[in-house]
Amino acid sequence: MMAVIPLRNLLSLVQKRLIATSAALSPQPPLPPSSVEYLMKSCGLSFESAVAISLKSQSDEKKARKQALVINCLKSYGFNDTQIVKLAEKRSTILQCNIRRTLKPKLEFLVESGLTGKHLAKLIVTNPTVLSKSLDFYLKPMMKFLRQYLKTHDAIVIALHRASRLLSYDLNGFLQPNIQFLIDQGVSPDGISKLLVVQPMALLHRPERIVYLARTVKEEMGLLPKSSNFIDGFRVLSSMSDATRKKKIKLFKSFGWSEDDIFRTFRKQPNFIAYSEEKVRSQMDFLLNTVKVEPKIIVSYPKILSFSVDKRLRPRYEVLKVLLSKKLIRGDTKILWLLTTSEKLFLQRYVTRYLDKVPGLLDMYNGSVNQSRNPRPGKIDD
Repeated sequence: MMAVIPLRNLLSLVQKRLIATSAALSPQPPLPPSSVEYLMKSCGLSFESAVAISLKSQSDEKKARKQALVINCLKSYGFNDTQIVKLAEKRSTILQCNIRRTLKPKLEFLVESGLTGKHLAKLIVTNPTVLSKSLDFYLKPMMKFLRQYLKTHDAIVIALHRASRLLSYDLNGFLQPNIQFLIDQGVSPDGISKLLVVQPMALLHRPERIVYLARTVKEEMGLLPKSSNFIDGFRVLSSMSDATRKKKIKLFKSFGWSEDDIFRTFRKQPNFIAYSEEKVRSQMDFLLNTVKVEPKIIVSYPKILSFSVDKRLRPRYEVLKVLLSKKLIRGDTKILWLLTTSEKLFLQRYVTRYLDKVPGLLDMYNGSVNQSRNPRPGKIDD
């Protein structure tokens, strides 16, 4: 039977182990067992969580009493033990803040703005700086500004989930002038809303970078701010360096595309230039060397570059090869259209329609798709 170790001795062992695991840690003063016991009893924290918080903030019992009030407040807004420990690791001073004047009003405001439960806790843990911002002079003006473009609570939650920094960013120095510049260029408020929801980080660059990106999309790539794809083009270029963009252009040129082909494809499908080099090489190798299509034809179907070779293109191509061999479809069929059409339409026109003539066609197609999604261990794709 395992011997029962007194709490004081157990705390000493834990503290020594934590210190021993990192030579960079300076010796820490003795950890009062009373502070750990108090946090466990008053907040319902596990032993490990109570120790972690006490070590991080060097709690004595007096400090632990203040922490307990804050912890219980956080728990009432949906924070769990793990999140509270992470918060203490990032910013232990939060556990000593004034609940009535500082913590609760900010949490309540965020809840009223649409952030509840796991969304609220994740936002604060990811970006605890939010709680250090002034409610009246920063958080409220920022949320008011965001609501001009994000009309619903759900949209606000999505935007903050994707960029928690929005609520601690410089409104007047960065976000507001960046958005105003894009609007002045001709981007619609709906376009700004889309950008805030899909990739809000694209708006958090320095104003001079925003100006440069907008001009590159407009003047080099040929997408006008009023076009429906401008925001997608801006978003894509904002996520890569100039060197990466030039490298991608060079890659497509190596497959026989002209610069005009590349820019024309970008205007139709801006995302294509963000695909990894590995993905592009796999797609182009399959289309040029297996399907045997001309590079110029691919430019007319840029959507095809978004699909996986093994999960989408190859299984469909195998079906088309069978149908062609049995002369059930004509040889001049637009293969790239068949590879990009919807799953429902492809099944109707090229699989179930011919089951009486090719009974195993559906099983062959489903088998190819399932095999690509769940490859056998050790299997190497062709």
